[in-house]
Amino acid sequence: MMWRSSLPLFAMLLLVTGLSGCGFFGSSEDEAEIELPEWLTEETPAAGPDASAVQPAAAQSAAAMSAVPAVPTAPPQSRARLELKLHPGDRFPLRKVVSQELTQAALNGTPQVSRSQLDLLLAITVKEVTADRTHLGITYDRVRFTQDIGGERIEYDSANPPQQIPPVLQAYHGMVRDGFSFWIGQDNRIVEIVGFQQFLERCLANVPVDRRQQVLLAMEAGTGEKGISDFIDNTIGLLPYNTETSPGDTWRRPRRISRPVPMELNTNYTLTELNDQFAVVQIEGTIAPSTTLGHGADTNPNVRITVKGGSATGQCTLFRDTGLPRESRVTRTVDMKVTMASGIEFDQHKRTETVIEAYPGGQRQNATSIGLSPAPSPAPALTPPLNVPAVQQATHQASGPSLR
Repeated sequence: MMWRSSLPLFAMLLLVTGLSGCGFFGSSEDEAEIELPEWLTEETPAAGPDASAVQPAAAQSAAAMSAVPAVPTAPPQSRARLELKLHPGDRFPLRKVVSQELTQAALNGTPQVSRSQLDLLLAITVKEVTADRTHLGITYDRVRFTQDIGGERIEYDSANPPQQIPPVLQAYHGMVRDGFSFWIGQDNRIVEIVGFQQFLERCLANVPVDRRQQVLLAMEAGTGEKGISDFIDNTIGLLPYNTETSPGDTWRRPRRISRPVPMELNTNYTLTELNDQFAVVQIEGTIAPSTTLGHGADTNPNVRITVKGGSATGQCTLFRDTGLPRESRVTRTVDMKVTMASGIEFDQHKRTETVIEAYPGGQRQNATSIGLSPAPSPAPALTPPLNVPAVQQATHQASGPSLR
């Protein structure tokens, strides 16, 4: 199905507020230069006292410990250090599914709903480990994307691509068997990106020049600020830095999202289960109100977007022997008001569920098995609730490190 160049007002407003898709409201005036996502230079806002400091369980409310699913049975531990334990050559296959639903009030009183889902099969490879940081590479093995905006549906599967790929889908097609790498520091934050500019250029090589900035911004759920920052913050980045923790301990990390709509998130992490195999961390966060006027390539200068507030909740189960995720599920909701230059206003409610899970099992793989991982099961239908069924779990096993 070919993507039409003009969309109804509802669809355009969906794209303004960042529903991951294959088009984006606005265009780039500079056709020769690709604007990199701002997460490459993202700064963490000041938060007074050390926001990452772990607060002991005695200082926490008992209510924060309720309704937490248990991890597989294993002897409990009272206190331990949660940290990355990786070796050069380790390779970890993962599946990431981002399901988004945007509900917008319509002039006729009937809410309009748009949905999208991005399903990625990827691999994390440990390239180098030094005393103060770790070099990780990301390779995308399979990409599936579905979207329904105003009754217009798009479907794409890199394992079975159409003979003619619309330009707005070429970037997803270009991601397959490609990637980039990044360094994370001792605090599990990104400190350096390697090869990202070149990766983007390869992905966008077959996209018309005048559409590249739009498509780049639409890809951010999987490869940009939201995609990589979410992966880090809700998995590796939630590990408390240089301290031991006990069940009930809580720590906090603030974060700014620059686009498509600027937001400030404050997230609390609580260790709820701990044994010799797994650690379970509960995730609870709030999104602060804010207002922005569009002045860049990712927003329309005639649109004012007001974030009225939002929340994030979820849970991450980590393998103790690596510090990488067994499964992470986070649901983020945000309420917004969009004001057009004409004075027309629309209320919007956006719900995003991000699932990251080891596939299969998250075991280390050697170089001979690269590319031999089975394809993920079919993506679930895009109907509420946005619950993504887990892929088949396998026993977590570790073999000796190997070089890729």
